[in-house]
Amino acid sequence: MIWRVLLAVLYAGTFGVLMALENLNPGMPDAPLLAVWLVAPVVGFLVGRWWVLFAVIGALAGRVIGWDSEANDGNPALWAPYVLTTIIFLGLPLLLGVAFSQIWPSRRRRSSAEGGESPGPRSSDSVM
Repeated sequence: MIWRVLLAVLYAGTFGVLMALENLNPGMPDAPLLAVWLVAPVVGFLVGRWWVLFAVIGALAGRVIGWDSEANDGNPALWAPYVLTTIIFLGLPLLLGVAFSQIWPSRRRRSSAEGGESPGPRSSDSVM
């Protein structure tokens, strides 16, 4: 259980640091943010609990660091549309990973309960 918490905190911290670096260096390439975003379903799968959504807090905290409201039409860092898009674009892939982590064991149990047989008539179902 502790490794799940540590993984979620590490992910939140990494995303927050990258958001802060992007604010401090406007010319920073988007590749690191995209890479961390693409890892979100994997993190959600490995953590496997709904509370992985708290990793969004790291991204929101990183957004505030180094924010220049003049460069963003005078909007504050925690302006509602910015917050909602961050929650949606980061939260949905995390929840997708959590959903896959819940489906995966049930599929494995179902296939082992069937004995790995192919779907079709069983010998006990045949009519003589």
